[in-house]
Amino acid sequence: MRDARRRANAILRIGAMAWAQSARAVRIHDLVATRLGVPNSQPSTERIARVLEDRARATGIAAAERYLSLLTGATDAGRREWDALAAALTVGESFFFRDSGLFEALRSRLLPELLDARSSRIRVWSAGCSDGQELYTVAMLLHDMARPTSGARLIGTDVNPAALATARRGRYDAWSFRGVDKGAIARHFAPRGDGFELNESVRRGVTFRRHNLIGDPCPDPAAGLDAMDIILCRNVLIYFAPDVVDSVARKLVQCLRPGGYLIVGNAEMHSRQLHGVVPRHVGDHVVYRRPDSPEASPPPAAATRDSSNDRLRGDTATSRHGGDTPAAEDEAGALLD
Repeated sequence: MRDARRRANAILRIGAMAWAQSARAVRIHDLVATRLGVPNSQPSTERIARVLEDRARATGIAAAERYLSLLTGATDAGRREWDALAAALTVGESFFFRDSGLFEALRSRLLPELLDARSSRIRVWSAGCSDGQELYTVAMLLHDMARPTSGARLIGTDVNPAALATARRGRYDAWSFRGVDKGAIARHFAPRGDGFELNESVRRGVTFRRHNLIGDPCPDPAAGLDAMDIILCRNVLIYFAPDVVDSVARKLVQCLRPGGYLIVGNAEMHSRQLHGVVPRHVGDHVVYRRPDSPEASPPPAAATRDSSNDRLRGDTATSRHGGDTPAAEDEAGALLD
């Protein structure tokens, strides 16, 4: 009851909306928080309240009942409003080769392993792709390895339509290249105004689409979101409520092909157990591999490393990963040739 009163009070402080009925205010808050995976906390509640205030002004809807009808109705206006809420409440900061150590592990270990096993026809999904830099980084790695993306399927998804539009354009300003080697820019981009445009040869085989990790089907074979060799979902789960993290992680594991890898931020699965995958240390990162057969999958255990040969040992009950949060990752981003 205290949580409901807190949520109602935060929303009722919005001056632009005449939301006199706290029950509707709480329902709107909870609907938005649940659908977009926003944690139930005081800062998150205040943030939702501020966004709803902005949307009240933008839509001219001051009555809570009308706004609730807009969100729950199956109309184009309702879908556009959800897009606007997603854009306002999701974090979209990214840049190329963010966390250089991970991309070196992909280049030297994981991609060669999978490419050899799949005859170069691998499937990679960047879930929560933002403006597309992460997925295009994988595409650039494949080109530098002389494995063109035309034989691969690379797909990026996000709930933010503005971010997806940027990704499809493939044009980026200098901020997206901080720490990136100039040679990589010259190989893969062409100057365009005060920024750069990705070469068509790299963009070939890369697609982007809207997908909500919380509410949309997953796996979804019709959308190509199944049988993945690599799923990158970094710095996405950290913004979700704990129960949502568990639910989304389970769905992502189900989208992996046997032998495929789930890669999340190191801090995002801290103290959590994932069923159906085996943790593996690759350099300083923990990745999660789906065994080649169900019988090969042990009970969930944390990953430790035998430093002599980098093998896994599943003999600990908990795993303490590095603090690979978005703030920490901002320190990385240097390109490795």
